[in-house]
Amino acid sequence: MGVTSCALESVHGRELTVVGLDAVSGTPVIDLKPTMEEFRPVNIKQPEMGQPPDVGVLPAVSPGDKDDR
Repeated sequence: MGVTSCALESVHGRELTVVGLDAVSGTPVIDLKPTMEEFRPVNIKQPEMGQPPDVGVLPAVSPGDKDDR
C-alpha cells in the first residue's frame, strides 16, 4: 500500500487518467482525494541518508567566463 500525489489529466465517465502516480500501470487505485493546502505536510525534514554526498561547492561559471583548467 502506498500514498502518492499525482495530477488528474482527464476524466471519461468513471475512468480517470492521472500523471505522476508512483505505481505500475494497471494497478488498482483504492481511493482518490483532492489535495487541500491546509492538509499538506509542513516543515518536512529530509533524513540524512537521503541527502546528497558532501562534494564541496563548485564555483559558479558564467557563459562568458574563460575556462582556465
